[in-house]
Amino acid sequence: TLDREDAEEIYDEYEIEVSSTTPEIRKRKIEEIIKELDTIPLSTEGALKFEEWCLKAIRIAFAGFLRNVELRPNRAATQRRDIIATNLSDTGVWHRILTDYKTRQIIFEIKNYAKLNREDYRQMLSYLTGEYGRLGFIINRDDDVSITKDRELAWVKELYNHDAKVLIIKLTGKYLCSILERLCSAQKHDYSDKSLNKLLDNYVRLYLVGQKEK
Repeated sequence: TLDREDAEEIYDEYEIEVSSTTPEIRKRKIEEIIKELDTIPLSTEGALKFEEWCLKAIRIAFAGFLRNVELRPNRAATQRRDIIATNLSDTGVWHRILTDYKTRQIIFEIKNYAKLNREDYRQMLSYLTGEYGRLGFIINRDDDVSITKDRELAWVKELYNHDAKVLIIKLTGKYLCSILERLCSAQKHDYSDKSLNKLLDNYVRLYLVGQKEK
């Protein structure tokens, strides 16, 4: 298992030079992080490890787009920690998030279980003010990044139709792994931007408006 310093080393290396002279070393370290996810137990038992894992995964997956990615205590539960990052990107999906949703500080709320509930979504509403804008992410342990019609979709619409017009996007550990797998190849360094942009389009076109994806 990599510690925080090792993860930061990967982050810095990938940000500075995608075509690194040691691509095999970078690939091996990223593969270790991918495999680590399956060793983390669900629920309270593995909560802290999952938070640390998400920190490493986000730093690598969105290297070059987000800065100062760090853990902070969750205001609703001090034994849990969320992840915050500064959005400084002037291109791609992160620029879109900053322009359309006024989100300079990105918040990732970490949930080490598969099924989200209504309170998980409503909790995010209290965070999204000021620099945090109108968009936040929840990372959980579901198998699928899509949202269910009878549960999550209703909660997403409820908050989007709120006066604040906030948008909550669900990510998963497996979704982050899919990005990391592509980043093992230097030619796929922009995959995270394309993937997240497509996911945001799904929310805007399919979930919120009801327009079917072409």
